[in-house]
Amino acid sequence: MTKQKSKKKNQADSYYECIFSIVENLISSYEKQEPVDLNKIRREASKTFKLSISPRIHDIISALPREYKTKILPYLRQKPVRTASGLKFNQIFFL
Repeated sequence: MTKQKSKKKNQADSYYECIFSIVENLISSYEKQEPVDLNKIRREASKTFKLSISPRIHDIISALPREYKTKILPYLRQKPVRTASGLKFNQIFFL
């Protein structure tokens, strides 16, 4: 296997590890009923796994276990926040 293919494979593995880390964080926050800033979690996980991009919301939703998907999915639809320049989607609240 060439170095380039090996590097791509390592990036793919890191991408999926990053997604599972985010999912674990979401589940633990849901169980503790803590507010979550999804963008911050995605950014920190991307830095931890040294990714150049952060995982897509679709990939995170796909990785959620069935028993939590129905509970957490409504919260992954982000709420708009007004800013001076327009709308910003940034926080998820488990209420």
